[in-house]
Amino acid sequence: MPLTLRNGVVRLFSAAVVDQILLSGASFLVGLILVRFTTDTDYALFVILQSSLLLVTTVHSAAVCGPLAILAPKTAPEPKLTMIGAIWHSQNRLRWPTLLLGAAVAAIGALTGVLQQQTALVLGIGIIAGWWTVERNYVRNTLIIYKRARLLLVVDGVFVGVLLIGTLWAALGIGASAAVWVTVAFAAASYVSNLVGDRAFGKAIGWPRSPAGPLWRELRSRSVWAVTGAFIYWLFNRSYVYILATRLDLKAVAEVNVVRLLVMPAILLTLGLQSVLTPVTSAWIAEVGFDRMLRRLAGIVAIVGVLESAYFAGVWLCRGWITTTVLHKHIVQLDLYLLLWIVCSIVTLFREVLVTAVYAFGRLRWLAGQIGVCAAIALCVAWFGIPWWGAAATLIALVIGEITNLAGIIYAIRKMQTEIRLNGAAACSQVKA
Repeated sequence: MPLTLRNGVVRLFSAAVVDQILLSGASFLVGLILVRFTTDTDYALFVILQSSLLLVTTVHSAAVCGPLAILAPKTAPEPKLTMIGAIWHSQNRLRWPTLLLGAAVAAIGALTGVLQQQTALVLGIGIIAGWWTVERNYVRNTLIIYKRARLLLVVDGVFVGVLLIGTLWAALGIGASAAVWVTVAFAAASYVSNLVGDRAFGKAIGWPRSPAGPLWRELRSRSVWAVTGAFIYWLFNRSYVYILATRLDLKAVAEVNVVRLLVMPAILLTLGLQSVLTPVTSAWIAEVGFDRMLRRLAGIVAIVGVLESAYFAGVWLCRGWITTTVLHKHIVQLDLYLLLWIVCSIVTLFREVLVTAVYAFGRLRWLAGQIGVCAAIALCVAWFGIPWWGAAATLIALVIGEITNLAGIIYAIRKMQTEIRLNGAAACSQVKA
């Protein structure tokens, strides 16, 4: 690789690691504060809110940020900036309608009595938080595309600072429930961090205005199957929260997610790497070819896998002390839950890194079908397994689904290697929608 590109990638990966340590630490602290100082109901509502915001981010990334991450690295500097600015201004036209919708939902739900006051506030403020999460997600992905590593750290540092202050206030529960205040904290943190990134990037480069219609059509041609697959994957990956809430109770939601909190740093590190690898993988294929790109991905999996395994070993050895002394929780099936979460996290690392190779070649329709099959298997195991295994059924379902998904991705990569040898990379990269 050229020296400038290699140095840029190294800086970006270094920043991604530090950034994910920052976000992982914040996520752990937020969960720790809520587990220690609020009720199981408040913590379960926070988990549901977090899952909903993840859905918003997932769909937005699949519809907008993912296709941009594929197109932008292959575009000349000036058209690339025009593309980024046009989409930014175009999507922001929905800002005020979304904010007014959130306020209206809260007001109507509370006044009509359809929703309890607490639930109405969480839902209404959650819609507002969802919009600011969309804007923050776009700014973060733009900074990744432009390799603005330091600014990315600043933006996420501001997000973490505001979120932690808001969470500490939520733990006090002054004037409202903790669930309401932590929702406000998410909205405020996303807004302030987005404001910092927006102004800093705009001052350095700018958000040029131009017609966005042709760009949206180009993105739409690439994003239909990406959005479908992303929604199905969210359904597969996060539906356990809603299954536990409906089939069991909020206490089961809280217990399973308290254990998930122990492995959350590793999960967030994996997701952070995947967000960086999406544009980088496309550049690697153009620079060094498919096979060398795969070797680099394998090296990343090996290095991160060793780090995460060391972390998991420490968590396993200290699991009793962490849950009873630090979290003040007694979980009957702690060992089983933790073992299942660790296995799921390791499989997820392999899958999140390797899937970037499939995504870079535009095999979005295939990915949507693949994750659809995995989701169907996992949902069936979770729904019908609860009478036998209780809450652990949802985690067993996640493990089975992730292993099935990983096997399908490895098969797809082997198939692409064969196609490249026969037809060349250009033929393989065509989207088969």
